[in-house]
Amino acid sequence: MTLLDKSLLAYQKRKLPPELRDWIETIVLGFATIDDRNIETDGIKLDTIEGGSAVDQTGDEIVTLLEALIGSAQLSHDKLSETSADDHHAESHSHSELSASDGTPDAVVRVDSNGSISLGIDGGEDTIYLSRYSDSFNYVELQAGTDDENKGVGLQISYRSATGASRPGVYLSDTGVFSVGGSTVVDEATTDYVTLIDNSVADALHRHSELVASDGSPDPALSVGAAGKVGIGTTSPSQPLSVKEKFCISAIGGQCIKLTNKTGANSIAGAVVTTSTGTDDAVMSAVNDELEPIGIFLESGVVDGSEAWVVVGGIADVAMENNTAATRGNWVRTSITEGPYADATNAAAPGHGIGNADIHFHEIGHCIETVTAGGEGTHILARCVLHFN
Repeated sequence: MTLLDKSLLAYQKRKLPPELRDWIETIVLGFATIDDRNIETDGIKLDTIEGGSAVDQTGDEIVTLLEALIGSAQLSHDKLSETSADDHHAESHSHSELSASDGTPDAVVRVDSNGSISLGIDGGEDTIYLSRYSDSFNYVELQAGTDDENKGVGLQISYRSATGASRPGVYLSDTGVFSVGGSTVVDEATTDYVTLIDNSVADALHRHSELVASDGSPDPALSVGAAGKVGIGTTSPSQPLSVKEKFCISAIGGQCIKLTNKTGANSIAGAVVTTSTGTDDAVMSAVNDELEPIGIFLESGVVDGSEAWVVVGGIADVAMENNTAATRGNWVRTSITEGPYADATNAAAPGHGIGNADIHFHEIGHCIETVTAGGEGTHILARCVLHFN
């Protein structure tokens, strides 16, 4: 019987000194504690330590042992589910890439040494790419360049062509230049707005002053000048509304057409005209007691042989015969004694009998404005609603 066996037997018979009995209970039987740890319950953990294991292994030695693990013994995020990222993050194991859940593609998201991020493809310096990985030609590039090639870029959204070439989209520099499609829109340095493209339909403040036909021609189809005049088929409307400078609406509501002045002199605003007998698309001065008036000159000063606006409907300022007044409500006709002027002294229109039928051919319209006579040698202008027979 060994000394230990004899000690245990004596212990069982309680014939040992108290000091020896406490030693047996603590070391041999594990009833007590060491450093407040219960040997009886925790001792089993010591049974699994491999033979030859050292208690003073360094961190590098532990990492080497972990890297040598293979198969199911390898370290995985599942096995670190209760460990914080800081605990299992090491300088040599920085998380700079993320892969798809099935492993392909690999490194869908990358962070390079400069802190730049690429999504979907391998990005360049200071670049973020958003793409469909299966089609690298279709992507949006958000770029904040600091390298030589892209220096000065604050933000750029571009795309790839079918050949893979980069195409400009939206660009905002770090100096305040904003462009779309390669053309500058805003330049902060000049505190000015510029056109979107060379053929822009907006001015420097992006006011839409032109409209283009749906198929691009005519271009422009409609334009608005600085004075607010609207041109359809013309970029230089001379009247508030002009259609190809052949038809217009005047400022007071006259319906006008362009005809060549063949009166033999400059046009006189308000003068009565009739069709020319010697020139196509032209007018000549109405004579005394004119039976076939067709319109009123809109403006003075159009030389003979040039096109002039002729009011043929709506409202016009009509020139009255020498030193006569005009009264609103009166019937207006061509002057019996002085062509090419009008007479607004008739309080009522002629009757409708057969005998008065020819008088109606002299009609110009109805006066809507009262104007006093201007004296000998003057021809006042009075506003009339035109009605030619």
